[in-house]
Amino acid sequence: GDFKLKSAPDFKVPESQRINTDKKRMQMLLLVDGVLKIKMQFNHKFLALRDLKKTICEHIRRDQVQLMAINRKLGISEH
Repeated sequence: GDFKLKSAPDFKVPESQRINTDKKRMQMLLLVDGVLKIKMQFNHKFLALRDLKKTICEHIRRDQVQLMAINRKLGISEH
């Protein structure tokens, strides 16, 4: 193949591969936007898991009260 060496005196970067400030700024904005979306998704999942934990804890407490009532009726002491 025809390989151009970057160290060659006549080497020129093709226009499609050149990076100018506008392209780099756009890359940075897209990157910041992507990071923001990922953070928002993480926070949404985190809050959903927090709510799920809260619900599960409430169910456990309610079941515990019911078990204690059943144990009292059966005369089983708890330690």
